[in-house]
Amino acid sequence: MELNVGLIGVGYWGPNLLRNLNANQRGVLTHIADSDEQRRGFAAGVAPKARISESSDVLIADPDIDAVVIATPAANHYDL
Repeated sequence: MELNVGLIGVGYWGPNLLRNLNANQRGVLTHIADSDEQRRGFAAGVAPKARISESSDVLIADPDIDAVVIATPAANHYDL
């Protein structure tokens, strides 16, 4: 069974997670969210099949997502 995975945050640590999630054969990276336009562009280039959103709320509300990886500063994790 493949999991549909979402990634929130493509900043400092996010690109490493993005690369690993994109290469993982047990899951499909289907949705990425980041508030920064340049980071969204980078993510779209690395994972062209993934949906790209500006808001983490859009990703979290996506009914097709089975799991979410949070790659934002630790202070933001609780709010997400």
